[in-house]
Amino acid sequence: MNESLIEQRRETPLLEFLKIIGDWPAISSSWIEEEFDWIETVANLRLYKADILIAQWVGPDTKNASVHIIQLDQPDLLLPDRDYYIRNTEHLKVYLKFMIDVALLLGAELEIAKHEMEQVLAFEISLANITIPREERINFSAIYSKMTLEELCEAVPQVNWTKYFDLIMPMEIPLSEEVVVYALGYLKDMGKLVESTSKRVVVNYILWRFIYNRISYLDSRYLEKQQEFFSALSGTPLKPERWKTCTHYVNKYMGMATGALYVKSHFPSDSKKTAEQIIEDIKRAFMDILEEIDWMDNNTKSVAKRKAKLITQKIGYPEFITNSTELDKEYEGIELHPDKYFENGLENLKYYAFQEQLKLRTPVNRNRWVTSPAVVNAFYTRSKNLISFPAGILQPPLYHQNYPRFLNYGGIGVVIGHEVTHGFDNKGRQFDPDGNLQSWWHNDSIVRFQAKAECVINQYSNYVVPDLNIPLNGINTQGENIADNGGVKQAFWAYKRWAQKHGPESSLPGINLNHYQLFFLQFAQIWCGISRPKAAVHIVRVDSHSPGRFRVVGTLSNLKEFSEVYHCPPGSPMNPRKKCEVW
Repeated sequence: MNESLIEQRRETPLLEFLKIIGDWPAISSSWIEEEFDWIETVANLRLYKADILIAQWVGPDTKNASVHIIQLDQPDLLLPDRDYYIRNTEHLKVYLKFMIDVALLLGAELEIAKHEMEQVLAFEISLANITIPREERINFSAIYSKMTLEELCEAVPQVNWTKYFDLIMPMEIPLSEEVVVYALGYLKDMGKLVESTSKRVVVNYILWRFIYNRISYLDSRYLEKQQEFFSALSGTPLKPERWKTCTHYVNKYMGMATGALYVKSHFPSDSKKTAEQIIEDIKRAFMDILEEIDWMDNNTKSVAKRKAKLITQKIGYPEFITNSTELDKEYEGIELHPDKYFENGLENLKYYAFQEQLKLRTPVNRNRWVTSPAVVNAFYTRSKNLISFPAGILQPPLYHQNYPRFLNYGGIGVVIGHEVTHGFDNKGRQFDPDGNLQSWWHNDSIVRFQAKAECVINQYSNYVVPDLNIPLNGINTQGENIADNGGVKQAFWAYKRWAQKHGPESSLPGINLNHYQLFFLQFAQIWCGISRPKAAVHIVRVDSHSPGRFRVVGTLSNLKEFSEVYHCPPGSPMNPRKKCEVW
């Protein structure tokens, strides 16, 4: 929040860091090509959690979720999706201008900046072309490849893997070490691309990627250029207020600390108890749905029931954050300074990167919380068969302990059902009850599941965003669409059972709708929203969720219970004769 000090320091902290990590040729005349080793630069930046050219992390082995293993993949691109590089020349022009603007602010000469950044962009477009599209990465078994480090060195010889791991890992990694690779084809092509590209272009790209992610830590000149870029990309005309930026940052990097404050002030203890009851009701409804479906063979259905029963849950917050001594341990080793905003950011990144790598050689702690309590979201973790509902999402409009049940089931109940269904969507179904990637479905049931999923894919692919004439991507959104459809159905069944057991509740004053109608109205209202045209385009191209309008219309038009309680005529838009249903 000390903007005057940030303005005073300007880009000095970034330039000092670049001197340590290696000169950026775009702004320096002292860069020496012979001294440049791209894998050394990439590895040194990975110490600050930067995945450039190579994505690397330590996490549960997808096929043995009880142990940690080194994992490698293709990294995210800087623009939101590979299509932005391949099909959208307008965005590329805006992006190139932003690159040049930043280079100029950092001291580059205009003609040099233009030439260097044009080459960087051309390299980045080449990278985008060799990345594997998202729709080809849905089958985890097909992209999972376990090999030893020695085998990886043979498969991708252009990368000095032993040097890379020597630099980034806090322990020795022998050639016999097993690693999991999810994009071997990309890594091979990337190695060849880097080998055939001039060192100057490669280092300019690597350091540009790092600089791009540090711009938010700099003074207003950089933030203004960043905002121009964001506005062109997503249509947001104004940068967020400073307090919002800082709150978001602290919640991201000190989430348990902010969570402790949030829980203390805003999360009643009874909320957890009520939420637990709703979760049990939703899980029971899913079991009832499993009993009724006729497309799954008995053996597969039996394992599915076991998986549903074994779903564990985390609600609200971990108990340790209420103990300040235990909470302090979460941040042991981080050194923060009140007058060094830029360096504090690097310190946080370095600390969390180091903590992640330390997981290697340790067993997976299935009980550890990884979600900050003050986050407004919910999660399903495939490797742990776990659903999480932080305290931040257990609030209006989704939930309140004193709401009528038709509002809670139509709000947080649907979210719970959504997360439960993720264990059985196109990705979650590939994992067994213990969270291991394993084929446990009978082939006939897989074929029938895929036919039902194809119905959902086609349904949502036929939706077009009004005024923009852009169709949804039914393939990339299928998992979330399946979860939306299953979640609403489970929540409605659960509420119906609750109402039959407990009797009628008080209705909402001034609204002439019954409780079942209000359930669906509550669900629909959750997704009310408005987007600028550029943001809407961004959502359709990048987000794995459908836009809110179609999360409502697509889901409810498939549900016969909705048509019944709202008396929709057969064949009407919200009661089509052909409905899609997976769960």
